Amino acid sequence: MVQWKLYLSLFNQEHLQAGDIKSPACFCIYISMQDRNAAAALGEAAKREQMEVMGENDYLINSGDASILIEGTVTELGCTAIWKIISTEDASVLITASGIGENINICLITDDIALASKAHSRHMCTVLVTCSDNYRRNKEEHIADAELSSVDSVSLSFLRMTTAHASGEPFILSQRNDFIIRESVEEDRTELQKICDESSEGNLINEMTSSVSRFEDVTTKAYDFYGFGMWTIVHRPSSEVIGWFGFYPENGQVWISYYLDRKFRGRGMAIRLAQVLLEYAWYEMGLTEVFAAIYEENRASVRLAEKMGFVIREDKKRPLLIMRKSLEDDYL
Repeated sequence: MVQWKLYLSLFNQEHLQAGDIKSPACFCIYISMQDRNAAAALGEAAKREQMEVMGENDYLINSGDASILIEGTVTELGCTAIWKIISTEDASVLITASGIGENINICLITDDIALASKAHSRHMCTVLVTCSDNYRRNKEEHIADAELSSVDSVSLSFLRMTTAHASGEPFILSQRNDFIIRESVEEDRTELQKICDESSEGNLINEMTSSVSRFEDVTTKAYDFYGFGMWTIVHRPSSEVIGWFGFYPENGQVWISYYLDRKFRGRGMAIRLAQVLLEYAWYEMGLTEVFAAIYEENRASVRLAEKMGFVIREDKKRPLLIMRKSLEDDYL
């Protein structure tokens, strides 16, 4: 995966407050910490995201599955992330700045309870660090969109997901030139039912979308409880819902499931979609293995699983094949 790292002093805080950067692809992460040890740990977390948290007026822009921000323009490939350390005073100015947050995705990470409460009341996505020595509050008081008991668990994906949920929008897992992978919404249920055929995968999708409650079990409830679930595939040029890919837990293991509209098969899209999910499983979910249950008669799905590196683990349950993939083989 190509990584661009560009040091820019081009955009200072005044530029951001003035709304010069207005692309929804630009994601700004502000860190305002009183506990220096926790702040240092957040810096290490940023480095794991192949970024570096910079000081006053300097930014490090990272683009993996992301955009490049150069001279005030955004080339949209995904999401550009800007990390910035700011003081409590500057954070207060940021929160009250007119118009800020309307065109830019912003997330504030802080251990300052008063600051978190102020930001949350102004509908700015707020992550409260509770492992800080500064943390003292009534735990029943809701003053943040998420809480971190350990800054080691912070990731760009987690922050983007938290920000999306705070604004009532589905989290976009990935977006490429021809497709988008995002969290499912209620309107997708009927669209998914329309594209399903009578294959074993089609019947599974029909079962999962058979009622609102069943649909929520593998989408919104799963996102909240597990941090993953089934995701909707959107054809980017036409905005059509064309498939459903994702993970579900069963018997202490995580299983992959996928379905793509027949009109979009045979283009290599299914394998690219699956590879994005497997990368997410390794880097964001921390999985070392993934399982798949596929009917033997469905040769297309079996071949796709084999291309992804799945091997038959058990065929005693025929016609259902139990397949396993070790993610360590690809990513370790």
